[in-house]
Amino acid sequence: NDEFNIHTFFFFFLKKYNDEIEIQISKFEKHIVYINHYKSYLNSIEQLSDEIAKIDLSEPKIIKGHISTKEDIELYMKDLEVYTNNLILFHPKAKSLLLNSAFMVESLINLIIRIGAKRELLIYPDVLKKFLNYSFNDKLQNIKFYTRFFNKDIDTSLPIVKSILELMSVRNKYVHFDEYSKINIIGEEYYDKKYPLFNLTKKSFQIDLLNKTYLNPSKKEIDKYFRDVFLFEDYIFSIIDENYVKSVKQLIQVNPLSYNTRLNVYSSIFPNAIMEFYLPVKD
Repeated sequence: NDEFNIHTFFFFFLKKYNDEIEIQISKFEKHIVYINHYKSYLNSIEQLSDEIAKIDLSEPKIIKGHISTKEDIELYMKDLEVYTNNLILFHPKAKSLLLNSAFMVESLINLIIRIGAKRELLIYPDVLKKFLNYSFNDKLQNIKFYTRFFNKDIDTSLPIVKSILELMSVRNKYVHFDEYSKINIIGEEYYDKKYPLFNLTKKSFQIDLLNKTYLNPSKKEIDKYFRDVFLFEDYIFSIIDENYVKSVKQLIQVNPLSYNTRLNVYSSIFPNAIMEFYLPVKD
């Protein structure tokens, strides 16, 4: 029949049997699929760390004493240009590594809270939501009360925990551009009317200014925090009940992550191979 329209046919019967279809759908388990931000940030900082390690941050040799030849100046200016380009390449990657390291840790804690939330919190999701909006420090201090995984409270007096709390503070100062923080202040200069009274430095003026501007955060600082976020993660798992550790570690590595709305549990409906097939395998 030339007048038959398949779309009209389907829409007619979908409407006709709408109640029956809704009843059947209600029998299914609904899984909401989420981005696992912890895993995304983890992939990000590992990649950034590898890229930063390849950037040459060796300072150019400065000219000492009297300048003897034009070639000396040209060589210095050429080396200074290379150094400047390397610093400009380093600077955004270093900040991204620092910020993403902080976001990774906070995502880890939030994910553990959601996965391990006590059954009572599933009945009162608004209470869980309020807890997740606490400051990072408050979440650490109260995580044992709100979850069922931990054998003991997180010890915020430990050096590794203090380092991570410091990282969070540094992250916030970058994000909110705290003008009173030493992170953003690189010095003070004075003028005598129109004449600058610049401070004497051990390095050349150009290198000193470049370092203050672009080596912020420094390589030493980002290396420290990159190491500490993994030491902090190890510490967190060391105080989780060993009956849960393996399952939680497997679950937080899954991206995307799924939530079964019927059973109120997190799981994965996609194998990791789907998402990571094209990523290089790391030893």
